[in-house]
Amino acid sequence: MPHSMVKQNYLRNLLIRIVTVVVLIISKLLFWKKKKQFWLIGCGSERWGDNADAFWQYLTANHSEINALAVAKNGFLFDKDNKKWIRRNTLKNYIIVALADVMATTHSLSDIGPESIVSLSKAKKVWLQHGVIAIGKINAAGAKLGFYDMICASSYKEKEVMVKEVGIRQEVISITGLARHDLLIEKIKEENQREGILYIPTSRGWLNRSELEFYEDLLLSWTEKIDEVQRKIKINLWIHPGWHKYGLGELGSACEGFDRFDFSIDPQQLICESKLFITDYSSVFFDAALSGIPTIFFQPDRQAFIENKGILQDFLDQDILLIVQDKLELLFHIEMILNNSDYYQERLQKDQSWARRYVETFDSNACQRIYQNILELQKQENR
Repeated sequence: MPHSMVKQNYLRNLLIRIVTVVVLIISKLLFWKKKKQFWLIGCGSERWGDNADAFWQYLTANHSEINALAVAKNGFLFDKDNKKWIRRNTLKNYIIVALADVMATTHSLSDIGPESIVSLSKAKKVWLQHGVIAIGKINAAGAKLGFYDMICASSYKEKEVMVKEVGIRQEVISITGLARHDLLIEKIKEENQREGILYIPTSRGWLNRSELEFYEDLLLSWTEKIDEVQRKIKINLWIHPGWHKYGLGELGSACEGFDRFDFSIDPQQLICESKLFITDYSSVFFDAALSGIPTIFFQPDRQAFIENKGILQDFLDQDILLIVQDKLELLFHIEMILNNSDYYQERLQKDQSWARRYVETFDSNACQRIYQNILELQKQENR
């Protein structure tokens, strides 16, 4: 390693140690003034939303005895006067992390603070997760290694997959349901009219920028032919946060024929306004099935995805869901689903039957169960 890099790493590590000591001293001084529990809620990557937002909304609305704070990289999604969020990687963030009683996150504990600061806290650590685990293999290293005191699942079937295929310890898994499904139920009730197609292609972390144009053609060229099978159909493209994470967030920006939304827009709302959902490997499928619209899985790079990221065995073995790899076949099924009401209902029923294997808890009470289970964890520690 070059001398300059060694020096840079040394200075960085020294700074981290100094900040850690300062945070520890300040948190010890502030501990005695703490009047409420601090529950910190984190969300992965650049965005704020998903299960983190749903659980945070529940806590702020129903449990004033708890100081529930969202930890986010950007504040543009929060009201200017909102005091219930803190910016990630600030001194205030680090101090409150050290004081925290609970940390709940969708992706990893780094969503809430750096490892050196998180390790100072004796908080109960909860993995809210970010989608039903049933399709693609996820980055669950922290959950697998046992850093969490509680991991949320939606059914016994999902718990079984977590244990057998992901390697998570079964004793920390709680069947609570996903927090975001509570919000989905409310959106379903409010939406009366559905039209158009929502398309969410999953990100590919193994790509480099030189391959973006190829993948743009592979994933989006079918939209150029849509008028041939379905005149004047509206298509919404939602850019999965992972595309931004890997520096490929411009996917589709040079294309026409659809409206393009980034991750600041709530995908659940788009689902509830749509008549058909198209994805490739996303667990957003479950939100679509539960909301009452059918899904087509368009997987033109299926083998590459399996080799680079992986698909869970139960999804590979199933023969219920509609999976296509060719854009002409995709267009054929779009036309069939949208113009044949019997086929539309048949596809929806099959999607819902598969989704219900993994989501038993869809009843507006997931957030309450998560909250109650965390309280039980705290009681067990105090016994």
